[in-house]
Amino acid sequence: MSSNKIEKWELAAEEQNYQMMVSIPKTPVPAEGFPVMYILDGNAFFTMFTEMVELQLVHPEKTGIPPLILVGIGYPGEERFHSRRFADYTTPVDEKNIPLRPDGNPWPESGKAAQFLSFLTDKIQKEIQRKYPIDVRKQTLFGHSLGGLFTLYTLFQKPNSFQNYFVSSPSIWWDQKSIMNLETEFTTNSELKNPTKLFITAGTEEMAGEIFEDSKAMYERRSLISKINLETEFFAGAGENHMSNVPAAFSRGLRFLL
Repeated sequence: MSSNKIEKWELAAEEQNYQMMVSIPKTPVPAEGFPVMYILDGNAFFTMFTEMVELQLVHPEKTGIPPLILVGIGYPGEERFHSRRFADYTTPVDEKNIPLRPDGNPWPESGKAAQFLSFLTDKIQKEIQRKYPIDVRKQTLFGHSLGGLFTLYTLFQKPNSFQNYFVSSPSIWWDQKSIMNLETEFTTNSELKNPTKLFITAGTEEMAGEIFEDSKAMYERRSLISKINLETEFFAGAGENHMSNVPAAFSRGLRFLL
């Protein structure tokens, strides 16, 4: 039997409804509320992450992972990686700047990261905070692949929306690595109101090393900047590929962030 209570409900947006999946600990609520992790691509990762957290909560004093609320942000239906994610997680791009897809099919609609970020911070976060006992000082955003790109986008555009950023195998290559321009602006102009953590991970076997090398290079740039109140860590999944590194890195990331 699950040690967490699971709730599922839909949240409507102008163009797309979202399937919300919430795992709530059955333990007493801390005075300040529970830490919370928002999980992009919730259809793919929510169940696995919930089970991994529950397993480690058997002995939290050894695993270092406290009870927390998990919020999967997904889409109606059973598809693990919904095509709408391309629109939600990417910035606008000229089609000539996108490489051909491995399967030869055209790319789905893209370029609505700004709209989705507003929906995430103005609607999803506020609704979760209204419905559940959240510690607003301990909020984590997780994203993988294009979701990892969006998690970086969130850090660089609205850095104070979350206190922890879990970036898994980010698609830094998107739009000729234009996310690096936002990174530069963030480094130059942004101010973090509170101590913030960034955990980046990638597998050494990802896409001939490109995703791994891009992720490691971004970590090294962040770790060398002391004027920003941003603590960083990088986990290299030795021998892991684009998908196998997710479970390999999950617990390591949570321990660092929480």
